[in-house]
Amino acid sequence: MHTTSIRHGDGCPILGGTTDMWTTFFSVSVAFLAAFLIPLTVSATVRRNDRRRAERDPISRPDPTHMEVRFLTWQWVVWRVLGIAFVLVGALLSLVSIAGAGELDSPAPTIAAIAILLAGCGALLLASALRRGRIVTSPDALTVRRGFRQERTIPLTSIAAIRPLANAYGGLDARDADGRRLFTVMGLARGYDEFEQFLAERVVEPQHTAPAPTGPSGNSVPEWHGTGMSADWTMLVVVRGRPQPVVRIRTADGALALHLQDAQAVLRGKLAIAESIWTPGAYLCSPACASPGSPAATALAGVPANALALLVGDLPRPAVVLQGGELESFRGWVHGLPSTADAAGGPPA
Repeated sequence: MHTTSIRHGDGCPILGGTTDMWTTFFSVSVAFLAAFLIPLTVSATVRRNDRRRAERDPISRPDPTHMEVRFLTWQWVVWRVLGIAFVLVGALLSLVSIAGAGELDSPAPTIAAIAILLAGCGALLLASALRRGRIVTSPDALTVRRGFRQERTIPLTSIAAIRPLANAYGGLDARDADGRRLFTVMGLARGYDEFEQFLAERVVEPQHTAPAPTGPSGNSVPEWHGTGMSADWTMLVVVRGRPQPVVRIRTADGALALHLQDAQAVLRGKLAIAESIWTPGAYLCSPACASPGSPAATALAGVPANALALLVGDLPRPAVVLQGGELESFRGWVHGLPSTADAAGGPPA
């Protein structure tokens, strides 16, 4: 009887190995494609359902001082679905890698599979943290629950500075007088617009209109008044740490606040422009700051070279132009302002 044997060096085992490789590659590709498409489908469905629910049952807020800010449903659902997909794929690949560990040339596939599994666990934890986080407002305080931390109450009076987050979606970052972060909120959160208005009315506006601090003698720095504008001096927490001296300027077209050092530098001619610290797009500047053909050059057209102008927002013309004796009066007032609250013992020289 004639028998045929297949030797180890023949091509069949190689063909079988190639088939297994392509099967594994196809399975992993399908898993990753599902992990990408499922969250998109779920998030689109959730957004559509939320929109329909909002149209059917509009939210009424009879008391504007009570509201809740939290992430939208689809934001944590996407992370949860991604986490589940990564956990399943990572667990499957880990089992396959561990079972065939003896045939692998390196531990790289096993490490990659475990990394996918751990990434899925992290996504699930993040989804739970996003779902749990919230900010609840009251007339004089905020109740903040961030991630897995316990709820804590933050009095509105402890918020010293509120700054926008530097990202494409917007948001706010709140700090106390020592620069410690009190809370952050993303612009995509549910109720963000109402919450931003709440903070503007109850925190930001009182800070902007608060009287200037007094010195040891009990006297405050007098205000400056000119044609179409007024200005005063105060101490504000701009970013973090101790309060800094600030010049607050008010006009009929808006308000702005300048670092005292920046305002003095512009008035001395060492700077061409000083930007407001809490009013976007507001500046104290000279015509020399405008590049030819820019919107600022158009707005400053006709302003004398030795004058200063206040540009506020998108106004086509300056809100106020300081020149002549009025400019000299304002320059003398700014140069005489105290650099610290302890120096505010009386009118500036």
